[in-house]
Amino acid sequence: MELSHEEIGYVKFFLHKKKHFYFEVQVEVMDHFFSVLEEEKPKYPSMVFSDLISLIYDQSAKDLISIETSLKNRLQTKYNKVFLKEFVKPFSNKYLALMALSVFAFFNLQVLLHEYISPQGFYLIVGILNLIVLFKYMAPSDLLLGNYLTEKISGNYGMVPWVFSAFSYLFIEYTAPIFTASGFNITYLITAIALVIKSLLINAIIQTGKVGVNECLKFEPASEALNA
Repeated sequence: MELSHEEIGYVKFFLHKKKHFYFEVQVEVMDHFFSVLEEEKPKYPSMVFSDLISLIYDQSAKDLISIETSLKNRLQTKYNKVFLKEFVKPFSNKYLALMALSVFAFFNLQVLLHEYISPQGFYLIVGILNLIVLFKYMAPSDLLLGNYLTEKISGNYGMVPWVFSAFSYLFIEYTAPIFTASGFNITYLITAIALVIKSLLINAIIQTGKVGVNECLKFEPASEALNA
């Protein structure tokens, strides 16, 4: 069965209207949909094409949703692994000295500034500056390429450092009075370690986003052909 250019265009429009927005989803959904259409069209020779498309979609809705869900789950699993890999990568011997030096620097800065700023304030200020610097100089510049599920999922980790920051700040806030009374202020050390971990989380987010963008760039020619 061959479809005219107008009929193919209508199917694309129809599936997009049904909220199958993302390119990767469109490819898999359309492949299945056209297979079903090829089987069903001869059974309804007199039916208006638009009505036939609606009928086939209603019959195939569960399968199409299952295809989209399966694709989302595969991509989510893939980028969970990418994110975890990027997060643990700096713990190799190559970067351990740099991490230890960062903890040492943050710790000693707090010792020097303890008369002017609390550990909580230090954590907030340095954490915000850290976030700005890392995203300014490390984030990929070609984000928001288009309707790619890959890009959406690979960029879904932005809340991780914020959640970590909230929990670590509350922990510092709660334990600071306890540790301050112990002589050696462990709060300084906890704050320094938390800042380094937050930096690693932000870096993992950025690197994961870069992987997603690079994957999307591979899809560009096919995406342009699909939407032509």
